Amino acid sequence: MVHILGLHGDSDKPSSVTRLSSMYDYVLAADANATNRVLSSKLQIQSDRVLVVGGAPIEGVETVKSRGSIKNILYAPTWEGYQNLGNFSSLETVAPLMKDHAAAGSVLRFRPHPGTGAHDKRYKGIAKDLKQVAKTKGKVADFNWSDVLIADVSGVISEYIYSRKPVVVPVDLENPKILEYINKTSIPDYCYLWDFRGVPLAEFLESISADPLWDKRMEKRENAYFGAETQSEVTNLFEQKLDLCEAIWKNRLMQKGYQPWMDRDEADRIRLPEDGDLAELVKSVMAGETMLELPERRLVRKGGIRKRSAAALNRLGKRVSKVLS
Repeated sequence: MVHILGLHGDSDKPSSVTRLSSMYDYVLAADANATNRVLSSKLQIQSDRVLVVGGAPIEGVETVKSRGSIKNILYAPTWEGYQNLGNFSSLETVAPLMKDHAAAGSVLRFRPHPGTGAHDKRYKGIAKDLKQVAKTKGKVADFNWSDVLIADVSGVISEYIYSRKPVVVPVDLENPKILEYINKTSIPDYCYLWDFRGVPLAEFLESISADPLWDKRMEKRENAYFGAETQSEVTNLFEQKLDLCEAIWKNRLMQKGYQPWMDRDEADRIRLPEDGDLAELVKSVMAGETMLELPERRLVRKGGIRKRSAAALNRLGKRVSKVLS
């Protein structure tokens, strides 16, 4: 069988690429940026195992053809993540500013991430409080109603970019690690970075009213959606990639009937070493019972690290590496 990792779109978060990805024959990616994120990771995934399928537009979302006024605000922060180190959410610090903006007479809508409050219960209370002044009419209705999206590093940005409307990402200069990560992505190329501690929201929106990142955003949309104007056009591209996977699977079946080694004994087919201990170790690695981490030359078995001298362990690791490669 051919196994394909789909995930849920492209979020620009480092957590979108994990060791789990390397277990699959293919990994779906939205565009070149998502592909580079996979290939630049420490995972040993070849480029032909990454299938670029484009973004995933939400059915019913309307697109604009030119720059427009920036009046209606949709605030859609991400959740707090599993660990504090990976917390990209602006909800705790930006929610009070949104309440003040609404109190000044501006109309805004608020769509919290479904996972809000799962790790830190305080976030659930903050979201509940903001909902009192910023309602939601549903995802499609909110996207179509809004003139601008204010969001964190998350998948909602890649969804919203389909509409061609501007995106604002709040940045906290008191959290330099998150800002450093954002600057390493393509987000600053097509999204506006808002220093929410130093610049009031109304003043910031006024400063981007001419939408100077329009051309860059159109370039990003073109790359992410391959110029598609309808969901059916994106679906066709996705179907093509599935057809490719099916063709490869059929090709494997055809090869199975013509390759004589498929009928050999399993041990002979993979050319296990004559050394009994080494042969046992190689089979254990292939069965998933032992994990071999090549950079550190560490052999990890269920129940703990197998006790050997550092020199012997290093020699054994090199021999296993050679057999497996």
